[in-house]
Amino acid sequence: MSGLPPEVTDQLRALEDGRLVGYPKRPLIDPLDEQLDWLVDRYISGDEAFRAAFRQAIGLTAAVALEDYGVRMASTALRDQSPAALLKGVTATMLAAQCEAEDPREVLIKIAPLHDSAELLAVDPEDLFDRAAELAGPDAPSYLKRFRQRHPESRSLDAFEWERLEPPRDGLSYWHRWWDDEAD
Repeated sequence: MSGLPPEVTDQLRALEDGRLVGYPKRPLIDPLDEQLDWLVDRYISGDEAFRAAFRQAIGLTAAVALEDYGVRMASTALRDQSPAALLKGVTATMLAAQCEAEDPREVLIKIAPLHDSAELLAVDPEDLFDRAAELAGPDAPSYLKRFRQRHPESRSLDAFEWERLEPPRDGLSYWHRWWDDEAD
């Protein structure tokens, strides 16, 4: 993890400790949310050399954590009425998608709540996705940048098996239907 400060390297390595089990369904705010928030904040505020080193350091476990964090940021954005949380969520998801071991279909499923949250907050999804792609670097997947161009029905929550919870459950505004069938 050359080129990264030791505290960032340590936090990325700490994601390997098994705490991801059940993370997507945990109540907001979880200690893992705070750890990932710290990492994404460092990424966004870093210069391009830092960002390139960060992208190189993302392994499969970190990618899964970042994409789950992205979905959780859709809930945080609604709760806090925060466009900044949306930017962090979309950026984290685009970073996760760059991990070679990550299945693009898994990542694509997780972008729908972020798009929905942006629309609910009257944040222009095109601007949001463009800014996140700029932050995520030159290898940001085009399929995520183009998500907003999909037909409304094919980018809906229902198309990706998501439900918006009203009222939120344990702070979570989005629930994936598959989670009901999963064991933690």
